[in-house]
Amino acid sequence: MPCNQIKFAFLFFFLSVSSYAQLGFCNGSKGSPIFTEDFGNGTTYGPALPAGVTTYTFITGAPQDGQYTLFYHSNQFTTWHYSLDHTPDATNGPNGKMLLMNANAVTSGDFYKKTVTGLCVNTTFEFSAWLMNVYNPTTNYCGAGQIPINVRFEIWDATETVLLRSGNTGNIFGSPTPLWQQFALVFTTTNQTSVVLKMKNNGLGGCGNDLAIDDIS
Repeated sequence: MPCNQIKFAFLFFFLSVSSYAQLGFCNGSKGSPIFTEDFGNGTTYGPALPAGVTTYTFITGAPQDGQYTLFYHSNQFTTWHYSLDHTPDATNGPNGKMLLMNANAVTSGDFYKKTVTGLCVNTTFEFSAWLMNVYNPTTNYCGAGQIPINVRFEIWDATETVLLRSGNTGNIFGSPTPLWQQFALVFTTTNQTSVVLKMKNNGLGGCGNDLAIDDIS
């Protein structure tokens, strides 16, 4: 596959090894994506993600702590918002799905992991994704003890022995109405033609810390 200036997705916030990188979007031409993930469509749960993509456990139904599912709406519990995926019926047909994670402090492994190849060296790329805290604070289920979502992003070299970049989203609390938010970061390669992207839980266990992820590109 020829290398392109592409959109990857899902880095909300980005921290370089020695300093904070600027949060924002690429102002120039982004080119055609070589990696996109919208999780398909349908009204049934699943399917499970391929082996190695996440360290969480797939469940056909509402995910408990340390579990995940794919479904076309987010209302898996009465305390979670009802929302369709980020682009309902727009890009991936009727009943587009999203990745729903029930995070906890024990399972702090990978929400999502992806190896991306075909990158141009010394080229600027934009990483972006859409994320939602699915907890509905108007239910008052967690009271003042609501645990926000907080996600750590890491970019490793192809051997996963050298951490190239890392950063956290910071705390994202539940909102009174469903709120999809897009986050992006501009990143310039040096001699890398492939990288491994990892999204990890950086939040605490307890009441809350539940999220939806969609339209990784």
